[in-house]
Amino acid sequence: MKTINFSAVEVLPSLLNKTKQQTIRPAWKSIWGVAPSVEFTESKQPRFKVGDEVKLMWNEKSKAEWFDRTKGEGLDIKQIKPDFKCMCFNKLLGTATITEVFEIEMSRIKRGWRCKSYKEYEAKWMDENAMPVETDMPVEYIINTPITVNPIGQIESGRFEINNRFLDILAERDGFKSAEEMFEWFDKNYDLSKPKKFLVIRWRWNN
Repeated sequence: MKTINFSAVEVLPSLLNKTKQQTIRPAWKSIWGVAPSVEFTESKQPRFKVGDEVKLMWNEKSKAEWFDRTKGEGLDIKQIKPDFKCMCFNKLLGTATITEVFEIEMSRIKRGWRCKSYKEYEAKWMDENAMPVETDMPVEYIINTPITVNPIGQIESGRFEINNRFLDILAERDGFKSAEEMFEWFDKNYDLSKPKKFLVIRWRWNN
């Protein structure tokens, strides 16, 4: 059975309560050595397809079997007493069935963030269980940053809003509190100053 591994503490609570229903992974791999100090990339084929059964693991390579629920740190214990189960968790979070795999492109723009996808939601009012529909042309979703004032006192950007349900659901299913928090995390870890492609892998928990 294939494994999806996690280590980001930001999404640990959503893994433990099983509200996390997807992961977003790079759709490329880096290639070094072609030229000094220059990074090249090439596309990666998806590891998962719809219908695959997978194990969801926390810090799979760690020798620890049990982890602290608040920090996700490994605990030096072999067996958990019933009284301590509320304070820790096993590295095997559960099993799941893959329900969707599709590609998106994320980037940082001058006053916010951009996400490009070939999927969209037909209505903004759809809930988190809504299924996206395929589109013939890529759909661009843009988030504007909050109001800021330049040195001469003029307002540079308008009212802050996330005006589409696609990004709301994308962030919620990934375990983030908001779409902007999600973009900030990916920018910090993958540098979205240039557009980058990612694979969205969604699942249904089996247990």
